[in-house]
Amino acid sequence: MPGHVVALGLVAAAVATVAWWGGIAVGPAAGPDAAEHIRYAAYFDRTGRLPPKRVNYEYSSPPAYAVSAVYLQRLAKDVHVPDGAPLPVLPAWLRRLGWLALLAAAGVALTSRRATPRQRALAVSAVVVLLLGALIAALARARAVPWSSGQLISLVSACMLVVVTAALARRVFPSRFVAAAVAVAALPVVVREAVVFHPELPFAAVVALALLAFVRGVEAQWSPRWAVAVGALVGVSAVTRQTAVAVAVALGAAALLAGRRDAVRFVAVAAVALAVIAGPWWGYQASRYGNPIQSNLDRPGYMLPHGQPRAFYVSFPARDLALHPYRNAFTNELLPKFHADLWSDWFGVDRSYWEKPSVADRVLASTQSLLGLGGDALVIAGVVLLWLRRRRDPLVLSLTLLSVLAWLAFVVTLIRYPQASGDPIKSSYLLFLAPAAAIFGVAAGERLWHDRRGRVVLAAWSLLYAVSFAGVLVTTY
Repeated sequence: MPGHVVALGLVAAAVATVAWWGGIAVGPAAGPDAAEHIRYAAYFDRTGRLPPKRVNYEYSSPPAYAVSAVYLQRLAKDVHVPDGAPLPVLPAWLRRLGWLALLAAAGVALTSRRATPRQRALAVSAVVVLLLGALIAALARARAVPWSSGQLISLVSACMLVVVTAALARRVFPSRFVAAAVAVAALPVVVREAVVFHPELPFAAVVALALLAFVRGVEAQWSPRWAVAVGALVGVSAVTRQTAVAVAVALGAAALLAGRRDAVRFVAVAAVALAVIAGPWWGYQASRYGNPIQSNLDRPGYMLPHGQPRAFYVSFPARDLALHPYRNAFTNELLPKFHADLWSDWFGVDRSYWEKPSVADRVLASTQSLLGLGGDALVIAGVVLLWLRRRRDPLVLSLTLLSVLAWLAFVVTLIRYPQASGDPIKSSYLLFLAPAAAIFGVAAGERLWHDRRGRVVLAAWSLLYAVSFAGVLVTTY
C-alpha cells in the first residue's frame, strides 16, 4: 500500500505540474467559453450581483465557481507574498522535474520501512516546504495575472479528481486503483480544463466526492450522516453546473435499486440536504426565467427550425476522424465531433490553435484520434464486463446509471436545442464521467492483461498513447 500511495501522489503532482505549466502558457481566457465565464465573474466582482442576459451568454450559469474565483482573487491581493519563481536561474523544465523528484524522494522516505526517524522528519520537512512554495507561487500568480485564480481552482480540482477516482477504483480493484488515477490524468480533456477559467473540473471533482460519499453510505448500512454528505455534495454541484440534476437522479435511483426499502430514508435525508443547498438557487432561477435549470442554448440565429438531420446522430466518418480530427471537420456530427474533442482537442485550447497548425499538430491530432478509438473500446467493454459480473455492486450500479442518464440527458439536450454549428457537442460537458470511464477502462484492461496476446496489445497501445500524449503536452504548452 505505501508504494501505491507514493505512486498516486506522483500522479497528482504530475497533473498539478502540467496544469501549472499549461495555465501559464495559455492564460485564463483560453478555450471555449472561458472568456465569457471571466466576464461573468468580473461583473459580480464589480457589482456584487449576477450578470443579466445582456452582459454575456453565460448569464444562466450557477455562481459557485465564478464567486469562488472572485474571493480567491481578492484574498491573493490582500496577502503579501514574495513575487518571482524560486531558483529563477534554472530552466523551467528542470525546476519542474526537480520538484517531482523531491516529492518522489520524500514519498519513498515516508513510506519505506527502512527509513530512519531522521529521514522521515527530513521528508516531512521537504513536503511542507514544497507545499508552502507551491502556495506562495500560486498566490503570487493570482496577484499578478487577473483571473488566474480560476485556473488555480481548476488545477486543484484536477488533482482532487485524480485522487478521488483512485479512492473509488480501490473499491473495485484493490491493487489497480493507481491505474484508474493514471487513466483520468491521461484524458486530454482533464488537462485542457485544468488550465482554463471554467467550472467543469470543479463540478466533476464535487460529483466524484458525492459518488465516494454514496459508496461510504452504503458501506455504513445507509447511514443518515453519509446521506447528508451525499445531498450536500450534490447540492454544491448544483450551484456549480446545471447537469447536477442528472447526478441527483442517478444516485437516488442507484440507492433505491441497491438498498430498496432500507435506502428510502437515506434518499429522503439526502434529498433534504440537497434542497437546503440547491433549493434557493433553483428557486431564484425559476422566478427569474421560469426554469430552475435555465440554460443558454436557445440562441437566436443558431437554431435549426426542423431539428438535426439523420446524419447528425449516425455518421462516423472514419477517414476524416483519422486524418482531420480538428476544427471545421464534421462540425455538426455528434459522435465523430465528440470523439475528436475528447481525444484530439477539436476546439483547441488556444484560440488560434487550429488556424495555422503545424505538421506536428496535425500528426499528433490524428494519432490521438486513432489511439482514442482504443480508449473508447476499453471503456465500452468495461461497462459490459462490470455490469455482467458486478452489477449488484453499488458503485458499479451508480457509475453505470450515471453514465447512461448523463448521455441520455446530453442527447436529449441536443435534440431540444438543435444548433447549425453543433456548438453544444463538447466532451467537457461530460467530464464528470471521467472516473466512471477510468474504472470501466481499467476493468477491461485488467481482463486483457490476463491473456498473453491481449497483454501485448494493451502494452503496445499504452506505450504509443503515452508517447503521443507527451508529444501533445510538449507541443501545446
